[in-house]
Amino acid sequence: MKYKTLVDIDQPFDIDVKKRDIKTGVTGNANACAAAQSLLRRSDVIAAKVTRSTTVYITADGVAHRGANSGPLRTAIDAFDYGVLIHPGSYIVEVPEGSDALPYIEAKNERRNQRIAAGTYVPKATPNNGHMKAAEFPLRTARQSLAKSKA
Repeated sequence: MKYKTLVDIDQPFDIDVKKRDIKTGVTGNANACAAAQSLLRRSDVIAAKVTRSTTVYITADGVAHRGANSGPLRTAIDAFDYGVLIHPGSYIVEVPEGSDALPYIEAKNERRNQRIAAGTYVPKATPNNGHMKAAEFPLRTARQSLAKSKA
């Protein structure tokens, strides 16, 4: 999806999911799920992407609008992706707030970019998520070696 700018929506709106949206929707595809199909039926929308957390749709003028998915919409998206039959209905897309709002995300990214430029940025990583080598954790490695030698 190409867009000129990304903005948060100003007010909540409804997505009206119909039987044909459910029938033509593709499970596991955020660009072609039932909710995205219902957005594409609107005359001003040229592209849509509905993920578990956010909805992004692009209007004809190239502006991408971003909204937060409500609980019922999130549940319907999960059910649809797992192949469970969802019922047609109306779902609300809410205005992103707090840490989901674009100004917060942009400020957070700017702070990270400043730390990267200054050489003080350290990515969050633990031994469990595989970003660091065992040699960087000598205490843990020593405990493992001790445990193996006792066994």
